Amino acid sequence: MSRFRQAAARFLPGCRPMLLLGIAVVPGLLACSQPMRDGPRIRQVPEGFIYDANASQARSVLLDVEKADEGAWIQMTLDDEHSSIFITRYAVGLDPRDVEAAYEAYVERYPAPGYTRLEEIEIDGRPAWGFAQTQWTGDALCAVSYCAIIPYESQTFAVEFFSDMERWLDPVSQREVVSRFEVPHSS
Repeated sequence: MSRFRQAAARFLPGCRPMLLLGIAVVPGLLACSQPMRDGPRIRQVPEGFIYDANASQARSVLLDVEKADEGAWIQMTLDDEHSSIFITRYAVGLDPRDVEAAYEAYVERYPAPGYTRLEEIEIDGRPAWGFAQTQWTGDALCAVSYCAIIPYESQTFAVEFFSDMERWLDPVSQREVVSRFEVPHSS
């Protein structure tokens, strides 16, 4: 009898060794998957991203509104490429005119070619607005970002996906990830 079967017989008499292996392996596999966060989050965060509750960014899409809190999923490579998905909460509700004004102020404050028009999209079952920005070096696309602004009654969220990684140099793919944002109803 193998040592594994002997150990199984000692600790779980009458138990099959494969069941013991399953009991030992499944929790380890589950520990490797990303847990769902409480509160505002992205459902199905892309593989390879790690959450950092202390991450912050210098720019704010709502220029004159103080951030209530912020965190990000981050992915980096050894080649110094990176992607980030920031979620920023502002303790103020906005209407569509406020969102349009915030977008215009942002584009004016950080002028650059490559901004798309503000588009209405649905996120978390509600109206939201988003825009992309592409950054070029000569004829080569070097970075893409997609930002969505999601107003609720008494708070607004900005979800900003930035990447200079080839995998994510597509605003449509970024918008698809950003559109998985949700605020669980228990929040």
